[in-house]
Amino acid sequence: MTDARVRKGILLMLGGSAAFALMAACAKGCSRLPAAETVFVRSLAAAVGLAWWMRRTGVPLVSRHPKLLYARSVIGFTAMMTYFWTLTRLDLGTAVMLNYTAPLFAVVLARSVLAERSGPQATAAVVVAFAGVFLLTGPRFTAQPLELAAGLTAGLLAGTVHILIRNTPREESPLTIIFYFTTASAIGSGLLLAWTGWTPPGPLETLLLVGVTLGSIAGQIGLTVSLRIAPVPTVSPFGYLTPVLSFIIGWLIWGEALSAVALAGSALIIGAGCALYRLRRESSAALPDDQ
Repeated sequence: MTDARVRKGILLMLGGSAAFALMAACAKGCSRLPAAETVFVRSLAAAVGLAWWMRRTGVPLVSRHPKLLYARSVIGFTAMMTYFWTLTRLDLGTAVMLNYTAPLFAVVLARSVLAERSGPQATAAVVVAFAGVFLLTGPRFTAQPLELAAGLTAGLLAGTVHILIRNTPREESPLTIIFYFTTASAIGSGLLLAWTGWTPPGPLETLLLVGVTLGSIAGQIGLTVSLRIAPVPTVSPFGYLTPVLSFIIGWLIWGEALSAVALAGSALIIGAGCALYRLRRESSAALPDDQ
């Protein structure tokens, strides 16, 4: 692994994180529209574009392990719907930060469901992270219980998706996994729209929907390529730029200011998350580098 590839991987992760923050901000700007409508536009555009690219490059659209991808897609769609709904109800930084508890839930699920062992340092990091979650959400829970619970649910479901992806056979193309997810999301959100109804977007909302779509695509590309060219434990912590930028954007555009306690909680979550990635790096340092 060369230093140039690591630097490129970090830059791509930073760019992808910025794109995801832009996507979240655009989704919040579409708060007048049903969350299902925003998810539908994003997912349909991604599914159509991905299908065109996969056919062009010869990547199979049909999975060899459809049942696992069906489960991943349904849970992933539910996580995304919940996340986009919280973006319209909570301040931007908090909604994004709660979604970024997914890696923490993944560690807990890996231990309880997959019986994976984690050392005392990893356990301590998880405890610190959830203490941060308490500081971030506790003081406001009586005022916004449903919204904050939904944000944590989105993180839990996203963590479940992490576990499912880890158990997907390695020969399965990442594009096929994403295609199943985007297609299921387009179908699921389309069915929800039949109930909520379509709200015609205004000119600004149309631009914001384009921003949601482009931001999600750019973010996914940056994330995927970064993880393919550089070690995961090295580049993954830079993904926490997304909630940091979200706090800044929320403050600049919507005047959303968090208390010192909430900011301290967010810092604990980010610090513990980075520590978990560092521990993963140290635990795999003795393994051959196959990047």
